[in-house]
Amino acid sequence: MIDYRMYIDESGDHTYSDDDNPAKRYLGLIGLIIETEYYRKKFQPDFENLKKKYFYYHPDDPVINV
Repeated sequence: MIDYRMYIDESGDHTYSDDDNPAKRYLGLIGLIIETEYYRKKFQPDFENLKKKYFYYHPDDPVINV
């Protein structure tokens, strides 16, 4: 049996209470389903290398925790 991980995140404002403000007129929802083995062996190490390459990196203060 193959195990999977699922990640879901949202950004924006779902209330639409301030229709005159363009910054409050959107809601983004994204998800990712990935095989656990692929995540552990390929995705996570590659993602860490990408963060080290493009962002300030310090192990005690990571940009994004995955």
